[in-house]
Amino acid sequence: MALLYPNKAFVHLRPNLILPDVLDQSKWWKGKHHYGDPELKYVFFFEGTARSRPISYNTKLVNPDEIKSFWDLLKPKWKGKIVSSDPTRPGTAGAGARFFYHKLGPEFLSQLYGETVTTVSHDRRQILDWLARGRYSIALFLSYPDVTRAAKQGLPVRLFPTDHFKEGASLDVYNGSTGIFDRAPHPNAAKVAVNWVLSREGQVVWMKVAMEKGYDYATLREDLPAEMIPAGRRRTGVQYIYTASPELGNMKPIYDLLKKARAKAKRR
Repeated sequence: MALLYPNKAFVHLRPNLILPDVLDQSKWWKGKHHYGDPELKYVFFFEGTARSRPISYNTKLVNPDEIKSFWDLLKPKWKGKIVSSDPTRPGTAGAGARFFYHKLGPEFLSQLYGETVTTVSHDRRQILDWLARGRYSIALFLSYPDVTRAAKQGLPVRLFPTDHFKEGASLDVYNGSTGIFDRAPHPNAAKVAVNWVLSREGQVVWMKVAMEKGYDYATLREDLPAEMIPAGRRRTGVQYIYTASPELGNMKPIYDLLKKARAKAKRR
């Protein structure tokens, strides 16, 4: 979307939504459709995967009961023992930075990357290796499939559960968006495809395929079987920030803050 939307690659989607169970906004989270563009009409977001901000830990070094709040990560005990995927890059880490910034505030993010996190890496495989070997106790923003696969292989790594932290969690978009290209070669076929994808049937299939591939993606539809993808589904009583919301899309103040925090950390 970052490249296509600014270049006006999409048509207005709302007139192309025709199925009653797609148009019925009561079937969707918060009783409305969710879009990724500021105009709320071109890129439909149908995913809202619950995350505690993917935070993983070495089971030999960390007692998860010691960390019930994100602020606990700033305790002196964890200084120099937390490694992070680069939050200035799009994806899981960028969404995590948005969550911390808007949920916990700039000061939390500044302290986390200016005083506590000593290493930031672009290589998530390297981070997972460091975590499993015990070089670091906690890792920020590794992917759910990578950590769960490593745990199944017997490595001492785990993810904190979605509802673990008292400040709540976020809802993220990884692969759950759709739209119709302007001047598509077969616009009617595109309309049929989009309506099926957004239907209850289409969303069930999408989630089943994700499960088969080891992902825990969850739809924003509220009328799917409750037992589907328990790890990634929203839970009652948990406060969520939807990190894909257009109003949270401006990353410049976050990047500026992170740049200053990392510069501060290097001077230490």
